Amino acid sequence: MTVSPRAVLRTLILLLALTACGGGDAPPAPETPVTPETPETPETPETPAALVLSPGNQSVDMGGAPLTFSATGASGTYTWELSPASGAGTLSASSGASVQYTPPASTPGLVKATLTVSSDTQKASSVIQVHMRTEVQGRVLADIDRPASGLTVALALPDGSFSSVKTDAQGLFSFTKVRSPYELVLLEPTNATTSVFYGLTRSDPALTLSGGAGTPTPFSFTDVSGNVLGGVPPPAAPATQVYSVAIAVTNPIPLRFQGRTSSSSDYTDRVLWQSIPGTTATVHALQFEKDAAGNPSQYSYGKLKELALVSRGSLTEQDVTLGPIPHDAFTATLQPAAGVSLTSHGVVLQYAPTAVTPLFSRSGSDETTVAIATPNVPGATLYLTATGTTATGTATALRTGLASDATGVTLAIPAAAVRQAPASGATNVGPGTAFSWSPVPGAVHKVSLTPSVAGQPTLLLFTSETQWVLPNLAALGVKLPPSASYRWELSSVIPAATTDAIAIPGGWDRVYSGPLASATSGESTLLKSTGTFSFTTAP
Repeated sequence: MTVSPRAVLRTLILLLALTACGGGDAPPAPETPVTPETPETPETPETPAALVLSPGNQSVDMGGAPLTFSATGASGTYTWELSPASGAGTLSASSGASVQYTPPASTPGLVKATLTVSSDTQKASSVIQVHMRTEVQGRVLADIDRPASGLTVALALPDGSFSSVKTDAQGLFSFTKVRSPYELVLLEPTNATTSVFYGLTRSDPALTLSGGAGTPTPFSFTDVSGNVLGGVPPPAAPATQVYSVAIAVTNPIPLRFQGRTSSSSDYTDRVLWQSIPGTTATVHALQFEKDAAGNPSQYSYGKLKELALVSRGSLTEQDVTLGPIPHDAFTATLQPAAGVSLTSHGVVLQYAPTAVTPLFSRSGSDETTVAIATPNVPGATLYLTATGTTATGTATALRTGLASDATGVTLAIPAAAVRQAPASGATNVGPGTAFSWSPVPGAVHKVSLTPSVAGQPTLLLFTSETQWVLPNLAALGVKLPPSASYRWELSSVIPAATTDAIAIPGGWDRVYSGPLASATSGESTLLKSTGTFSFTTAP
């Protein structure tokens, strides 16, 4: 059989096409992908139940009834611990679901104890304040020694109410079974002033009227005059000669200082004294030189003793003759706190509680070293004083009872507290408003709320804390008038770790000036925040 060329060509083309398609077999089916297994969700561990201690913080009285505390919630064994371990009370057991706490039979004051319960992994605590119960027998004074009768003294009770009494003819008042620390409110209706004393613990508080240690009545005066004779000739310029006369009396008016300094040798002084028969006076006279820098030297001294004072009379020609007196060297270092700038300092000779002579003073200087010549007057002492300022306050420090030859004396000048709240210009101020300030170690603070309009109520607060919440005194008839303009001021005094320190005859002023008033050794500081902080009371 004959095959045509065209047929052969068609056959070859067909074979090539089949070869390009992989032959005549069908392509394999694609494999089905394997679905991955979903991982198992891990189990969430159970949160252990919280350990709960009930009741929470408590205030109890010394010798009071036992109190039961219980623990619930956590698993495991409960153990109990009381801290401090002694003097804070006792526990009925050291383990178990509950425990009975018994307060101590007596305490020296407020005791703070912590009761802690522990499980296997948890702890919970309650704070227990144990208060002392005491009988308070106090007095109210118009000054250091004059009783104030017929005034209302109120004791703040735990429920917010008050128990009030009137002072008797001797200024005495009393309260029984008082929880310590306690709060007293003193009402002074004659000058619309209310004083609040926080944190008292003493059983014999003396509350001084807001006028402070004023002049007792009755009092007398005597005019004493004469000349200072002798001494050394006047120095050459620029040095100057100084005459100082200070008159000490046997019955002085507390904190009423006597002393004058001038370039003249003649003197006239009016001496104030308590009207007590037999009161006498001693005239102390000192002559010295001051160089151009104000440093003293070349002392001469004399005195005239036991002048019988005549009430509202005069003693003339009471001349005092000077003689030489030994000299000593006195040195001291002033220690202003960080941020405090010294503005003045000085050294004063003190013959008696109210008879003084300034020897040296410096103003506008940041010098911290004091080194001067001093007179060695028998029976007299020196005191050192310094004032420093910050942008928000001043501090005046005092160190008394120093010997004329004392060296290495130091005097710290701390920074005054800074008022924090309410800010100046605050409005809607009333009961419940918190007043706060920065701390001053070892100080008691006085907060004064003073009205712009005379006759409206003034509030004074004394506390060692750094915050005071304005109380509601309406039950005592004391209310701040609505929408009234007031200012608040802050002062502090050192040393006074608690309010007990100012609950003494003479009060606030006596803490600062007490060593000075008695011419004894001591160190104190009076601090005051400066600038006006005004506020408006609630409508």
